[in-house]
Amino acid sequence: MNATGDVSAIVTVNVGSQVSGISPALRRLQQLVKRAQLLASLDPRLFQAQLEKAEASLASAKANVQKAQAAYSDSSESPCANRSSCSKA
Repeated sequence: MNATGDVSAIVTVNVGSQVSGISPALRRLQQLVKRAQLLASLDPRLFQAQLEKAEASLASAKANVQKAQAAYSDSSESPCANRSSCSKA
């Protein structure tokens, strides 16, 4: 039997990563692998840096809240905070 033409796959799959920092492959190309066998690992340094940045932002936000609360407390304790207690000039 002889035939000419193009051959194309019915189903194709693209495999990739949504994050950078993938360490080198732990297996060689075209090597058989077992189910649940580790094929690659992510570099945790990128995620650690993002976590530390988020923690620093949270600490800064908490400090801003405390500063605002202190300023509010100071302003509500001033002699003229309640207008009825201020002397009319």
